[in-house]
Amino acid sequence: MSNFESLAVEAQNILDSADLLYNHQQIDAALDEVADQLTAALGEQTPVLMCVMNGGLMTFSTLVSKLHFPLQMDYIHATRYRDSTEGKEVKWLAEPRYDLKGRHVVIVDDILDEGVTLEAIIQYCKEAGAESVSTVMLVHKQHDRCITGVKADYVGLNVPDRYVFGFGMDYKGFLRNIPAIYAVSD
Repeated sequence: MSNFESLAVEAQNILDSADLLYNHQQIDAALDEVADQLTAALGEQTPVLMCVMNGGLMTFSTLVSKLHFPLQMDYIHATRYRDSTEGKEVKWLAEPRYDLKGRHVVIVDDILDEGVTLEAIIQYCKEAGAESVSTVMLVHKQHDRCITGVKADYVGLNVPDRYVFGFGMDYKGFLRNIPAIYAVSD
């Protein structure tokens, strides 16, 4: 069995024993609330919504379909995990294509854990001249290890301090496609 195949088997075993935290309906309802908040705050600003790849993809695509005002969509790819369960240094894989100078930028990602990647992306946007930078996180992991001053402006759901996956969040590169949020069983 190849390494890829053994990881796939491991991921299936993790899914089979995982604890369901939020189902698809709960995630959708949470993103409805975030969309309402974004509409009230930025509906007249023509923001650039920036998906943080790959984790933010499912949250981003669901969220933008709920926003009914002019906006532009872009992406940025900065990562620390690279199919691992432990973060490393931030690696930049893609920068946005729109000029951010003078724009209201909304960063959309899957999870706020320690905030290292988010801090780097916020700094990038500010250095690019963004007028404002807001952050949307599908989930906020409940612990006290986040970098001081890094926060999510809009949060869909809170999760316990456990390894979570699904709805964009991965387990060793797998399970991002699961339409719910699970925690690895203790």
